[in-house]
Amino acid sequence: MTQVPESPSERTRAANALRDFAAKFQVPIETQIAVDECPGSIALGFVPQFGSPQGVLIDSIQPPSYEGDKALMNYAHCKGIFYSQVNAAQMANYAEADFIAMFRDWGYCGDSPPSWLSG
Repeated sequence: MTQVPESPSERTRAANALRDFAAKFQVPIETQIAVDECPGSIALGFVPQFGSPQGVLIDSIQPPSYEGDKALMNYAHCKGIFYSQVNAAQMANYAEADFIAMFRDWGYCGDSPPSWLSG
């Protein structure tokens, strides 16, 4: 069985939803980033101060295997960066509460957490 790649529009919609949430809640974020050490790999996003002191690297997964990008996973592990896999098709439709729950799950690693995180 071959893995069906997610459509670029799902990934773009997920990145846009993540970026919109981050803008509204004043969370620094980079989306759709190429990692130099992982040629051909594109992370859905990177969020500093969440997941680990080095931040969280967000990878997009899709059916049927739901396997993440092993190069991104290894890169994150070697750099001490928290690695999170999300389903882009689902994330594209996340409500605000879903994003808040995801960020709470990752945990805040900065000095003073944003007020919305504890609310």
